[in-house]
Amino acid sequence: MKRLRLVMMIFAIAAAIITVYIVWQNESQREEGGKVVSKTVRIGYQQTILYLPLFVAKEQGYFKKHEIEIELANFVSAPDMMQALLAGQIDATGMSALDVIANVEQEKPGLLKMYLIEAFEPERDYSPDYILAKTGSGIKRLEDLRGKKLGIRPGVTIEMYSRIILRKTGIEPEKEVRLIKLAENLQAQALEAGQIDALFTFDPLATIILDRRIGELVEHAVLSRYLMEKPASIYPGSGVFSTDFVRRDRETARKVRDAIYEAVDYITLNPQEAKRLLPKYTPIASHIAEKVSLIKWVKVKDIDKEKVQDLITLYNRNGVLKQSMDLRNAYLTESDLK
Repeated sequence: MKRLRLVMMIFAIAAAIITVYIVWQNESQREEGGKVVSKTVRIGYQQTILYLPLFVAKEQGYFKKHEIEIELANFVSAPDMMQALLAGQIDATGMSALDVIANVEQEKPGLLKMYLIEAFEPERDYSPDYILAKTGSGIKRLEDLRGKKLGIRPGVTIEMYSRIILRKTGIEPEKEVRLIKLAENLQAQALEAGQIDALFTFDPLATIILDRRIGELVEHAVLSRYLMEKPASIYPGSGVFSTDFVRRDRETARKVRDAIYEAVDYITLNPQEAKRLLPKYTPIASHIAEKVSLIKWVKVKDIDKEKVQDLITLYNRNGVLKQSMDLRNAYLTESDLK
């Protein structure tokens, strides 16, 4: 009798385990058009052009092609998105600032895997950064900013960029130019009202200001032209997976990466068609979307890692990072996905 009870107990436990497994499988996968679709992957984004590969991958059906489902989670701020990633609330970000990634890697190494790098190029078609002057101000060159008020976004990294650009032009920040920190939604208004004389800003706002003739172009692609010793591509951001997600589901992570890589190829070949998707995912009007500058998105295998390290060194030298570091272990590799 005791032996019979033991056997029945073993069968009951086995049945329970099988039931739990089946339920898990049903939650993790479902049928769609006769194909098994993997569990939903949550990817954080913001309503800006930096996340265009995500929008293209979704609209062109690349995620479905790779038999995965994607839920795009919109975040108002980049720090909130990174916190959500670290807390396991999302599996990946479409793009995150390099200084944020580096700070996470310094404090808690090994939590992130970089899979797609954003590149600002010296060519104007691939740089979203501008310095604009109020229309009629007489400011035509960076040297003309001497004695003026320059509006910038809040944040230590943008302030660092601004100081470097000015010094490269022979202008001493604060002594010769007053930096005014303004939230992006206040910048155009401040420029039009004359509260600032010029503005260091990014697309699409820059194109909106030019389109409304509130401001005039002083210089475009200033980061790639002035941050380093000579004009060069810079890599100020990267899309990242949480390492936990990659380890937990390597196959799904690979599929997400491959779908986004296909989207990057599509954008390269069809830039104007890709831009037309922006009004669906961002508050950019159609006629502005057609004019904004794209950036380049670079697959990890094609990245110049030395240039990434050059920017990390710059951050460290200017106090954005506490200490020097190497991001080489943070890149997603093929072995991570096997």
